[in-house]
Amino acid sequence: MQKYIENLRNKPEHHRKRVTLGVSTLVTAVVFVVWLSVLLPHGSNQVVARNEPEAPQVGTPVATLKTGVAQVFTAIKSLFSGTEGLNFQGEYENIKNQVETGQIRLTPVEPEE
Repeated sequence: MQKYIENLRNKPEHHRKRVTLGVSTLVTAVVFVVWLSVLLPHGSNQVVARNEPEAPQVGTPVATLKTGVAQVFTAIKSLFSGTEGLNFQGEYENIKNQVETGQIRLTPVEPEE
């Protein structure tokens, strides 16, 4: 990557601007796709997990954001290092057990018109 950047520095300015535009467009497209995947519903009935009163409360929005950003950086790092990144199997089993024991109740939400 460092060799590519050094090679790019020796190219004419119009070529560097094209590469910059392409990279920024790609990053913007990825962010847009992630945003759409979170925003758009994936069916006619959404399911909302509601915690029972004895379940632990969720942290502050800043703490949640920090955790999310840390997970994204870990995943990106694992993509480039070739090692296993995030493994959600354990978390899935934990949530599944909480639903089965009744700690988390799934309630369908009526779509808005």
